Amino acid sequence: MKIGLFFGTFNPIHQGHLQLALSLLKAQPINQVWFVISPQSPFKIDQEMVSEENRLQMVTLALEEYDSLIPSNLEFDLERPNYTCDTLRYIKLKYPDNKFVILMGSDNYLNISKWKDHQYILNNFQICVYNRKGHTSFPTKNTLYLKGDYINVSSSYIRENISLLSTQRLLNSKVLGYIIKHSLYCK
Repeated sequence: MKIGLFFGTFNPIHQGHLQLALSLLKAQPINQVWFVISPQSPFKIDQEMVSEENRLQMVTLALEEYDSLIPSNLEFDLERPNYTCDTLRYIKLKYPDNKFVILMGSDNYLNISKWKDHQYILNNFQICVYNRKGHTSFPTKNTLYLKGDYINVSSSYIRENISLLSTQRLLNSKVLGYIIKHSLYCK
């Protein structure tokens, strides 16, 4: 089976995330996209986040109508902060019969040289890059470009503007209901 890996804190998951994963399914011969929820990104040590359980629940709610989009908590039991190279080694050991493709924004791809053991990632995994506004990258060896115009939104924008009506169209209605019910991201 060929699986796309979409790493993120998903704090919270939004429609832009879904659009990207669905585009990857259409563009590549991929069976599933796993949304790998990172409890603690090494690049977001100082960022305040809701609990990993809340983020897992929101991802689960957002993906429940899509058979090929799978919430994954596999990083929850790994050492923190969660380094992508370590998670990928774990995934290769746990799922040796599967082939994996990493879905990554151009902002992250342009900074991949700053990642722990980035050469391992580049040498062992195909990367599918989508452009983020202000960060244009060009495919290189073992890299694909996911063409398209994507919703220009970030989780930080949603957190900062959660009380605005305009954020409602950016969130799955069940995710928004969960955020309201549990008073998440309230200032």
